[in-house]
Amino acid sequence: MLGHARFLPRKSVVPRKPTHLQSHFIFDSRGFSEGVRQEVHPLNSIDLNFSNYRNMREVPLSMYAFLLDSSRRSNRSDIALKIWTDMQAKGIEPSVKDFHIILNAAAASKDQSVIKSLMEKMKAGFGTITNIDCIQLLKGSTPKEVLSLMASRNVKPDATLLLALSARLRDNPDIHSVRCLEQFLGTENPEPLVHLYHKTGSDADVYRLVTQRQGWAPQHNSTRVTVLKVFMALLKEATTSGKFDTAINLLQEMRRSIIKPDGIVWKQVIAPLAKQSQIQPILRLVEQMHADGISTDAMVWTMILSTCNRVGDAQDLDKAAHLYETASIIPDLILQTTLVETHCKRGDLIAAHSILEEIERNDHHKPIANSTWNILITTLAKSNQLDRALSIFNNHPIHRQPSIQTWMILISAAKNIPSIHCVQLIRERVRSLPHWNNISLRNNLLDAYVKCRRFDLAEAEFNELKTQLHADVVSWNIMIAGYGGSGKPAMALDVFHDLQASNVEATPATYASILPHLTEIDEILAIHKSVKTWRNEHTSVTTAIMDAYIRCGRIDLAQDIFDKMVSSRTCDVTAFNVMMSALGKMHRFNEALQLVQEMKHLGLKPDQATYVSLLMGCKSARSLEQTQHIHRLLADSSLDNIIVNNCLLDAYIECGRLDLAQSHFSKMLHVPNGVDSITYNLMIGGHAKANQFHQSHQLLKTATVSLDPQPWNTLMFAYARNDRYVDALNLMEEMERCGPSPDALSWSALVLACTSTSSIETGKQLYQRIQASPFGTNGTVLSYLISMFAKCGSLDMASEIWDSIPASDRTDELVTSMMFAWGSRGRAQDVLRLFRQQESPSDDMITAVLNACSHAGFVDEALQLYQSAVEADRAWNTMSHNAFIDALCRAKKLDMAEDHTRNFVPNRITWMTILSGCKFAGDVERAPRIAEKAFQFDENAAPYVLLSNIFASVKDHSKVTEIRKEMKEKRIKKTPGRVKVEVDGKITEFVVNDQTHPQGPQIRALLHDLFHELYADGFKHDHDAVLREFESADEERVHLCEHSEKLAIGFALLNTKEGTPIKLVKNLRVCSDCHEATKAISKLTNRVINVRDANRWHHFKDGQCDCGDYF
Repeated sequence: MLGHARFLPRKSVVPRKPTHLQSHFIFDSRGFSEGVRQEVHPLNSIDLNFSNYRNMREVPLSMYAFLLDSSRRSNRSDIALKIWTDMQAKGIEPSVKDFHIILNAAAASKDQSVIKSLMEKMKAGFGTITNIDCIQLLKGSTPKEVLSLMASRNVKPDATLLLALSARLRDNPDIHSVRCLEQFLGTENPEPLVHLYHKTGSDADVYRLVTQRQGWAPQHNSTRVTVLKVFMALLKEATTSGKFDTAINLLQEMRRSIIKPDGIVWKQVIAPLAKQSQIQPILRLVEQMHADGISTDAMVWTMILSTCNRVGDAQDLDKAAHLYETASIIPDLILQTTLVETHCKRGDLIAAHSILEEIERNDHHKPIANSTWNILITTLAKSNQLDRALSIFNNHPIHRQPSIQTWMILISAAKNIPSIHCVQLIRERVRSLPHWNNISLRNNLLDAYVKCRRFDLAEAEFNELKTQLHADVVSWNIMIAGYGGSGKPAMALDVFHDLQASNVEATPATYASILPHLTEIDEILAIHKSVKTWRNEHTSVTTAIMDAYIRCGRIDLAQDIFDKMVSSRTCDVTAFNVMMSALGKMHRFNEALQLVQEMKHLGLKPDQATYVSLLMGCKSARSLEQTQHIHRLLADSSLDNIIVNNCLLDAYIECGRLDLAQSHFSKMLHVPNGVDSITYNLMIGGHAKANQFHQSHQLLKTATVSLDPQPWNTLMFAYARNDRYVDALNLMEEMERCGPSPDALSWSALVLACTSTSSIETGKQLYQRIQASPFGTNGTVLSYLISMFAKCGSLDMASEIWDSIPASDRTDELVTSMMFAWGSRGRAQDVLRLFRQQESPSDDMITAVLNACSHAGFVDEALQLYQSAVEADRAWNTMSHNAFIDALCRAKKLDMAEDHTRNFVPNRITWMTILSGCKFAGDVERAPRIAEKAFQFDENAAPYVLLSNIFASVKDHSKVTEIRKEMKEKRIKKTPGRVKVEVDGKITEFVVNDQTHPQGPQIRALLHDLFHELYADGFKHDHDAVLREFESADEERVHLCEHSEKLAIGFALLNTKEGTPIKLVKNLRVCSDCHEATKAISKLTNRVINVRDANRWHHFKDGQCDCGDYF
């Protein structure tokens, strides 16, 4: 009591009734008496009392509580804050109630320092935090701090608090706070979060919110606008960075959300896709636009069709045209001209022509550019409709003011066909016009004569140019390249010498025209001598000379040039590539790889051609180790393009490592634009080569890029090589149904596959189908048909097709096919007659006529052909040389054949041909020497087997045993002879002395009776076909009667009706005894027997074979 006396009012120790102007407090020993409180003046009495007691050293908490409560009642936040300051100074902890009064006071006065101090106490766990507390804290703290406090104290916000937080964040949002707020709000109503995220710049979060709530509809238009802005920004970012899949996915999400994309949004995605030539995604988007009822304008369609014209295949063009027709667009002139090109590329020339005429009718004041007419004219010309192109040219305004470009297009089209008739028509038209004196146009005309192989007209035109217009170097280059490319290097060299004697200066292009066609080292040396300097501008010329030396086998001279270029630092990447390619072909890989390091030392960067050259060498040598080494170099370099990767796949496949190719292919699939049609072509071919036809077909069906016909053709040719005609036919039907439009090679592959059936009737059905297709007159397809019918034994059908082709349309390919057809049936005279009609016979024609001479025994004619080639300075290719040697060997002129190998670089086929000649001539002494030459190429069983057969034919069985022992030591296995025969759609296979077939006894009984009749008719076995020693002649005869061909024929005779043709397929060449026996059986049984061996088809009928016994 005494301790508190000094705090009592001075005038009395007994409480008095207070006036309305003053309030005082009654104390006892416990402090302020509770409940003894009179009316208090709201303004002054609190301040007065607080001033009286703030200096007290010990103030009870109840006093502070009362004072705080009074300040609250009087709305005196300033006093409450002073009280709080005094409490802090004296270390007095407030009660929870007092704490809230202080917080409210701090919030009312927006005292951030007090609010922060109170927040620290809250974080430390003081009291219970209410939603109202958080709202008050927001008045002096950031939303981020309040949200952090709420998270740490597990405060569950109500709607009022969330609204307050959203309001504060709207002014200055941060991504962390908005994400914390999202945890409390959830995504049931993402509208406030949409705006907040958008303000923070996190468009990705806006996209997430909108796509999570499918079917959500914003209540406010401002939200709708914000979402649309976000989608547009994300679309722009995706398309600008080339992430087209992301852009398309965004578009699809917009379609599924309430924010439907309009035409502008669609255009924002289509435009960059068009720039990147992504035609298939564009067409899918257009389909979706139509499904959503979104209209497009002429500008968008111009963009779409231009892209399709540039990169689309036939299927894309058709789809684009169909979509355009359903779009109801009013086209402008630009769109109409683009449509003309689209229809031209589709082959709908009538529609293209109709559009052009419509433009002329409706827009006389808008003349059509010549370039638009040129598109139609060019397309007509490329479609073998040059006459129609000329007709349009004559009947439309373009002919009144023809440009140089128009004439150039017409001439180029005529020479690409090639059609000398059209070239002459064009020349007659243009010679009366001012353009006639244009040297570029005249050079194009000169080139057309060369391409049409009318060198008589070309020479006349060239002479006229020299005398009238002073022919420029381009004119000379055309003549040089024309002669060189037509197998007339001597005439090309004469023109080159005339050029050197003239006032016209040769250019690098001149040397590029002459050097590739030179085969004599003296000629190359002379040209090399004429190149006086080694200055940098002549690098391309010296590189071409290097290449010429390499081609002639003089890599030493090429190396000298290369070393000089390196030492003078005039060597460029092309020169390095030429040298590396040569070393790679010679399997000198270490030296080639050293050049890569030398390039880098000189500051040159290996380019695409560098790695292509190296990989081509690896492929040629089938060197897996070097291929993998180059793969590692590529991985370390920045060069990673589709061409090099395709070459790497090709090398792995050729090395027999399809697994490594497949592994690299899988990686390429994950790179944007990492694969193309060529990639799929290589992989499909690789799987087909490994007889993995199912995998090849799956690649076609699952391709991630638009495929051209080539990969389909590759699989179809693989089916053809494996006698799978039905599979090839099914693939063609699938291609017509859902693949690219079949081209000439597609039909050619199907024809080749049909050849394996040996069925003339099936061939005729296919021929009818081809006639109804756009390729009924295609030279390539017709040439395959001629070959097919000839191999199937119907030379009449082959001749019928040949006779149906106008003489002017008989291409070199067709002539060659007919020559081979006649030659295979011994009609060498017809082949020679056709050959002599050719002004400039191709290499294939020379091979065909030599084959015909060989099969007919016309060795003198073959010698005359060789002599004519020598006199005309006409070089033969290796195939022609081998055909000539075959003719000599069949005539038993082995000395001459062996001497002829000095005139070219012989290959394995050369020595195998001469070795076969040794067997035919019985030249046992020469055979081992020739066999040694054949052994050098590879460890193949064929030369060993043939040499063994030669010794067996003269009964030298000790030598046969030695050869077989050597083969065993070298682990060289002979391929066993197998014959397949088809009966009632089922394939049955036989080997020599086959004991496994259930009908074996019946087959042998039938053959026993059959040969008994043949012996009675005078048939005798060819005992040269006996390749091992037997104790008796009867054993030998039994062995010959059980060759696989004879067992197969016996099986077919046993299981087919009389008169049914028999077809056999043998994996090796038919032996001489089986050939003679089959002829005799065909006559005795009145059956047609078709046998395809490893070399050719044999058609046996009435005791004869169409090979003329030359096999």
